[in-house]
Amino acid sequence: KALRRDIMAVLNEPRYREASRRVASDMAAAPGFDGLAGVVDRVIIERTSACKSSLSDDNCARIAGD
Repeated sequence: KALRRDIMAVLNEPRYREASRRVASDMAAAPGFDGLAGVVDRVIIERTSACKSSLSDDNCARIAGD
């Protein structure tokens, strides 16, 4: 049930679509593999930081490693 709920949230919530477009644009503009690695690193750092500031969300707690 939780997986279905999470998948439906990703498919239906505009913030996920906007975030994926932003990442796709950054990846398209990235210079080579080093640039792509930088984009991925930035996304991971931003997501981990956001999650650590709101650890009440179980999913964020798992992502943040807490």
